[in-house]
Amino acid sequence: MLKKIVLWIVGFVLLLAIAIAAWLWSMHETFPDQDSAVVSALPESPLPLALRDEIQAMLADERARHHLPSISLAIGLDGALVYAGAVGYADLDAHIPATPDSLYRIGSVSKPITTVALGRMVEEGLIALDVPFHDYVPDFPAKRWPFTLRQLAAHQAGIRHYQSPLENYHDVHYDRVADALGLVADDRLLFEPGTRYRYSSYGFNMLSAAMAAAAGEPFTELLQRRVLSPAGMGATMAENAPDPDPRTVAFYNQSPEHSFRAPYADNSYKIAGGGLIGTPSDLVRLGNALLAGELLRPETWRTLVTPLPLADGDTSHGYGLGFASGEVQIGQRTIRELGHSGGSVGGLTAWKLFPGVATEHGEHDLVVAVTINISALGSRGNPHAVAYRATEQVLDALDHGAVDLGETARSGAREPGWIDLFDGESLDGWTPKVRGYPAGDNPLDTFRVEDGKLVVSYENYETFDNRFGHLFYDTPFSHYRLSLEYRFVGDPAPGTESWAFRNSGAMLHSQAPASMPPAQDFPISIEAQFLGGLEEGEHRPTGNLCTPGTHVTIDGVFTEEHCIWSTSQTIYGDGWVHAEALVLGSERVVHYIDGEAVLEYTDLVTGGGVVANFDPALKPEGEPLGEGYISLQSEGHRIEFRNIRVRNLKGCMNPHASNYQTWYVADDPEACNF
Repeated sequence: MLKKIVLWIVGFVLLLAIAIAAWLWSMHETFPDQDSAVVSALPESPLPLALRDEIQAMLADERARHHLPSISLAIGLDGALVYAGAVGYADLDAHIPATPDSLYRIGSVSKPITTVALGRMVEEGLIALDVPFHDYVPDFPAKRWPFTLRQLAAHQAGIRHYQSPLENYHDVHYDRVADALGLVADDRLLFEPGTRYRYSSYGFNMLSAAMAAAAGEPFTELLQRRVLSPAGMGATMAENAPDPDPRTVAFYNQSPEHSFRAPYADNSYKIAGGGLIGTPSDLVRLGNALLAGELLRPETWRTLVTPLPLADGDTSHGYGLGFASGEVQIGQRTIRELGHSGGSVGGLTAWKLFPGVATEHGEHDLVVAVTINISALGSRGNPHAVAYRATEQVLDALDHGAVDLGETARSGAREPGWIDLFDGESLDGWTPKVRGYPAGDNPLDTFRVEDGKLVVSYENYETFDNRFGHLFYDTPFSHYRLSLEYRFVGDPAPGTESWAFRNSGAMLHSQAPASMPPAQDFPISIEAQFLGGLEEGEHRPTGNLCTPGTHVTIDGVFTEEHCIWSTSQTIYGDGWVHAEALVLGSERVVHYIDGEAVLEYTDLVTGGGVVANFDPALKPEGEPLGEGYISLQSEGHRIEFRNIRVRNLKGCMNPHASNYQTWYVADDPEACNF
């Protein structure tokens, strides 16, 4: 009889599992092929443009590799919010992009927010850490041993945690935290308080009930007055599942290749332990305020972040009152880490505070927060990995003096990893290709070096005669940042077409010069076009896009238009102009002029016209254009270049390799050295 019962139970469980799997599959949403663009909310950040864009590219890489709906990241440095960005979709089905203002479930990061409020109440004399819980909530059933608020906040009270993942999926809404205490009211304590450490979100529910009773006001109101408002956390609140804030993301579970809507969950039963929603920016604001000593007295802060010893003196659990504390290896340095992680239905969070980190240019306080709208169960998303990658990128920049908190940085020239393409003395490493001549010929000394500058000169030309030329750097790239300065000088060469006056450019993802027949005019490539103003009042922007033998997508729309203007101002005269291009394979390119993003496009492919006498095999229609050569253009008007640099963004991303670099955003496993 027992055997039949066991077999019946096993069969029922299997059928139930199959039914659940089928239901989840029916809800799956395929990971979109086209990523949503990263959105930055801090265009005036003191972080260099190159660093910001590489952080954003890292987010896009993490999201794509792990098939995540979205990731949101914020960074604080020495009390300032210096970065906020998001990539992916707040809602996959509706294709609503995530932004830094999207609201995520922050899960157990609600716990340290709760204990900051607790610390402020202690400072106000409203509550005492070592008073028994029952003194504040006398209606709660008595247990074998008394336990204190300090023990509840440190997970040493003996209160159980979830016994099953299904306990996360509550569908009952509680208007008061005290109403949800019945979930554990009849449970026995797991151990004598103070003798062991056992993590418990239910224990924080009980803590919040005591705090509300001591303050004489609802827990959400005391939290607002004592933490959220003083820290400027305007987007953080208790989630109202029945009527969600419209900024709230959709919540997902995950299979290896698909995301599907997570079942409904009402977290009102655990606001203090895991029921808040908010943004990484708000979490950074809180961390900044705490590290600056703006919310708590030093002794109170130490109480929260110092691991509470068990009865036998053990502190190996590394947990204080709502805060985890320890050390972490970031690159080549070991630094102190405070904070908390969060996991909830459709939400993963990492909140990290790094106080007093030593760099080559002094000590800095750093705060990093990451949110992802995916459940931990079955997900490969790791907010901690994202946080550590971003932290290492910022610390490397600080080591190299590339971050100036006094003003917005314009260029990434001082950051590590930049390569000078031009040494100011020769054209070594460059190959010329001029129309009518084979690759390698430099007719009439068109490309030359003068006074440390790379010059395109026509002083030896009697007439230009459409001898368009290009000077190719010998190494191809796929993911990189190009930085240079240019200026137009003098008059155009005789015979130059009027459209080519004060007109030149940098060609990106060019075909190889050796693949161009002598008669070919322009390389199949993407051109970052440089224009100078001609007549006062005539709009003629620079940093534009032209597409010889190529097409791109702008604002989600495929275009066959050859030249597209940027949003830059018209630049007159012969002053130096700083131009940059962030190039991420065939996926995305951004143009910058004097530190401002002026044009962005995606989905680079070969095709179209405006290139003559080429090898047709090199221009298949619609083929992704993901790598190539950098070349500087000759179109008839003298132009000078200097400070030509590139930062390669593709390489070994294995942190155990000797040539691993934090700024890489595209992995090349074959390049790893061990």
